Amino acid sequence: ALGATDEIDLTATLVDMNANLDLDGTANISGLLTIQTGIVPDAQDGAYLGTSSLQWSDLFLADGAVVGYIGAAIFAEDVHVMTVATHPNRQHCGIGTRLMLEIVSRAVSLGCSAMTLEVRSSNSAAQALYRRFGMSPAGIRRGYYKSEKEDALVMWVHEIHGAAYLERLDKMVVELESVV
Repeated sequence: ALGATDEIDLTATLVDMNANLDLDGTANISGLLTIQTGIVPDAQDGAYLGTSSLQWSDLFLADGAVVGYIGAAIFAEDVHVMTVATHPNRQHCGIGTRLMLEIVSRAVSLGCSAMTLEVRSSNSAAQALYRRFGMSPAGIRRGYYKSEKEDALVMWVHEIHGAAYLERLDKMVVELESVV
């Protein structure tokens, strides 16, 4: 189990979620559910996992433990970020930034020009992360999170393949590397 004071190896790597779960699902599914339950309370039985049309999903592992995961889908030239999640004891350690960098990098390599997502209207920390990636509010989805009857803020960023945006990402990578 991860403790709030445990040190984390920020050089940990992403692995394909499906391949990883096939190899040792019992070891990683509990960590994944710990993270997911903090985001979507209805996910306690694991039924939520795998229900979206994800283009890709990856686990972020450190010392064999799941500390985060991502999921995204491509629609035309847009990447829709479905999930960015970090273990509750690992938030504010740079994992979310690393996960978002992975999504953007992959999206750009696949020819995407814009990125969108929904975020809880009450999740100011996540909104701040997405703003660092140049995302701006574009609308509200009323009652998007059904179990909590909470609205979602829809955020977008365009021109993610442009030189100015890629320069922004390069600066973020340098900042992360200086922390490790």
